Amino acid sequence: MSDAIELVSPTYVITAVKRKTRARIFEDWRVGDEIRFSTEMVPKAGASGGGVYASYFAAENLTQGTAVYKSQTEMAGMFSDWRGVFEIKPRRRP
Repeated sequence: MSDAIELVSPTYVITAVKRKTRARIFEDWRVGDEIRFSTEMVPKAGASGGGVYASYFAAENLTQGTAVYKSQTEMAGMFSDWRGVFEIKPRRRP
């Protein structure tokens, strides 16, 4: 059994592209694309001083079949309300 615990978000829909990005992996993301975020909780060995490691998240574009992996800080920057590139809303369930 793996020590990793996978954490997966609900599905979101891109409702607006607020500004262009030069990040190649995001440049084809469009309004209407469905995306999902995930990460794993895994034990990390600390540095000699008990170092802190960044958490990395995957953003899967379910519509286009692509994924990007960024640190929590970088990912939050792409989707934040005040400076983000994309506006997202939870997908409505039928």
